[in-house]
Parts: sequence; structure tokens; C-alpha cells
Amino acid sequence: MGKYDALFNALDREPRDSCSYSFAELEALLGRPLPNSARIHAAWWGNHVGNSQAKAWLGAGFRVRAFLSDERARFTRVEGGAEKRAPGHEGGLQEPEPKGALERVLARLTRRRPVFHSEADLQHSLALVMSQSGFSELRLERPFRFERQVINLDLLARDRQGERVAIELKYWTKAAEFTFAEEDFKLKSQGAQPLSRYDFWRDVSRVETLVDEGLAERGWVIAITNEGGYWRPGSSASATTDVALRLHEGREVSGTLSWAEHTGQGTKEGRETPLSLRSSYLCRWRDYSDLGPELDPEDQSPGPFRALALEVWPTEAS
Repeated sequence: MGKYDALFNALDREPRDSCSYSFAELEALLGRPLPNSARIHAAWWGNHVGNSQAKAWLGAGFRVRAFLSDERARFTRVEGGAEKRAPGHEGGLQEPEPKGALERVLARLTRRRPVFHSEADLQHSLALVMSQSGFSELRLERPFRFERQVINLDLLARDRQGERVAIELKYWTKAAEFTFAEEDFKLKSQGAQPLSRYDFWRDVSRVETLVDEGLAERGWVIAITNEGGYWRPGSSASATTDVALRLHEGREVSGTLSWAEHTGQGTKEGRETPLSLRSSYLCRWRDYSDLGPELDPEDQSPGPFRALALEVWPTEAS
């Protein structure tokens, strides 16, 4: 029996369109205490199937809003209902709400800025779009201390519910010169894909730490690139130094990520430390933009851009 089956069963039998439970009532229903994160992180109550507990109310056709100061949760039936499935049999379950905040922000960013001059350009553009999308208290290059080092987080913001979102960005390009929307672009070839992959997963690990330490309620790590070597599988030969760090389409990444044993010191200098991820991440690249049809035929087209956007959530037990 799943931990949250009792909640699914109660909501599945609920005749009303909304109902409210105190946290104590939920604990009595479940027969066990709620994790600490349920009382201190609103993200624990997120209406997305990435949360195992959310499958209980989403599967019964409800959404939830938690009031942490009152220790109470209100469940509201989704208009039109949802495909009902017990939490342990959620195959094919669809989240009964429109796109999440990350998808909405990326969609708006694509419309506003389909291409950027640099990572800093991306950073400022994303902050502007987020401010226009209901986010507040945006901080660029917010310093945090990691293992005796001060690291600047690309972006920290609060959403409409007051939750802090920690964001790290990557913008990897191959060389191209063109004019778009009456603006000249000269993208550089950045190369060194193994190092970039390491840096991406290091960002994921750092954002996990921020969330686990309560410095943010959730996080986003976003990479945008026109270099297909990132989303294509490429070589898996034993001579490849960064097999464990690959982030191509469809790859699931978790656990400890290390360089191959034969990797030279010059390759991994400054990045020797193995990376540890406490969650599992499925790499799903999405189309971001394609400027080709809008460019002058004589311009050097950058090719299509794609984005990898991972969400970092608190652990259930945290």
C-alpha cells in the first residue's frame, strides 16, 4: 500500500467540490506524520506529478493549496475532472492544470527573445520576463557560500506564492554571424563540451543544496544552445572522458558523476571533484527557436536552438 493511498481514497469518495483538512487530520488519515518539509516548504504541496504525494490528489481529480501558517490544506476539484488512478498506478496520468511556471516563462522568453548575444544577455532577459510574469524580488548574481567558496547564483526570485526560486543558466553557442530584428549578432564558438556538461551538473548539485538547506523552495537549471552535440547521444566509447556527464535527449542522470579514469589532469583542472545528485533527472530537450526562415540568405544561420530545463524540488523527507 502506498503512503498516500488513504488520501487518494478519501478524495476519490469526496462528494463536495472542495474540502479542507488540518495537517493533524491528514496525519490521522495517513496513519503517519507528514514530513517536515510539508510544514515549511509550500513546494511540497506543488500540483505536479513529480511529487509522489501529489499523485494522490491529482489522481483523484483535485488540486491543493496549503496554508502553512494555519497548518491546513484545501483541496479543490479540477473542473472537468481528471483520469482517476491510484497513486501506485499513475501510468499516463496527466497533470490537471495548464503548463507550469517554468514552461510559461520559457514560452514567453521564446516569443520575446529567440536568440541572445551572451549568457548575461539571457540572464537579464529572463529576469525581465519573470518580472512581467508575476515574479518579484529578483536578484541577479546573488552570492551564496558553498564549501568555503562564495558562488554567485545567476538569479533568485519569488513567485506569486512567495516561494523562492533559485535559477542557474547556461548559454552554449557555435559560431554564427547574422542580423535578426535589425540587430547584429556575432555568436562565438565555445567548444569544450565536456567542461560545459560538468558545469551544468555542478549547477544542478548546487541548486539542490540551496533547496535542501531552505535557502530556496525550488530551483530551475536551464541550458539553451544551438550546438547539437549537447542533445545528441554522441560517442559512448570507452575513450570518451565525460560519458557520465552526458545530458543528451532521453538520458536519465542520478547519483555520483565522475570523469572517466583516463581523463587527463589538464582536461578536468578545477573540476576534479565528483558531483553528487540526490535526485534523478530525465533530460528532455525542447525546441526553443529557429531563426532560419527570418534571416537573410547570405547570413550565417545559427541553426535551431533547443533548451534543457530541469526543475529541482525539495526531497520528501527534508
